[in-house]
Formats: sequence, structure tokens, C-alpha cells
Amino acid sequence: MKKKILSTLLIFSCGLASFAGGYLNTKFPLPGESIADHKAQINTIGYVFSYAARNVRGCNNFKVTDTKVTAELQNASYKNGRLITGNWSEEWVVDACGINVNVPVDFKINKSHTEFYLK
Repeated sequence: MKKKILSTLLIFSCGLASFAGGYLNTKFPLPGESIADHKAQINTIGYVFSYAARNVRGCNNFKVTDTKVTAELQNASYKNGRLITGNWSEEWVVDACGINVNVPVDFKINKSHTEFYLK
């Protein structure tokens, strides 16, 4: 039962993040130097905008203006030329109603999926 609920929540959150990216007119891939793939960027964007919203109260207009890698890829392994494990950190700059919010994001790829953590 717990697995089914967790799976449902994961699918819902991924769909919600994809919807949020499209709804907020975000274009992918994001500008800058992010090494996160298209899917990881889409899954992360809603959480990044939520982080920015907590820092700029009352704002509902967000746009990623830059991304940069702050900690290089480590523990990387590849299969058929595709990255299947590894971790790195990035900083995404969000324009929130004219105020730049720097959002630190840690990524971890674990064979079947990419995880991300906001600090």
C-alpha cells in the first residue's frame, strides 16, 4: 500500500512540475551551463520557483535567467554513453519580480532516476 501511494505521489509531482514549467512559459533547456538533462530540469523547476516565492513574498512572476555548475560531476558512471550515476551541484538564478534569487540545487543520478535537493 505504501509503495502504491508513494508511486502515485511521485507521478503526480512530476506531472505537476511539468505543468508548472509550461504554465509559467519556461523554455527548456534552461539558459546557462546546467548539466541537468531536459527531464531533470522540468522536474526541478516548480520546486525552484517555490523556493524563490518563499524569498520574494507576493511575487507570482518567475523566470530562470541563468544556471551554473557549482560542484563538478563526481562518482560518474556511464552505460552506452549515457550518464547513469553521479552527483553535482548547481545554482539557478531566478528573476522573481525583478529580484534575483540564487537557488542552490544538488543533483544525484541513481541508475533509474535523478534526485534533486534544494538547500
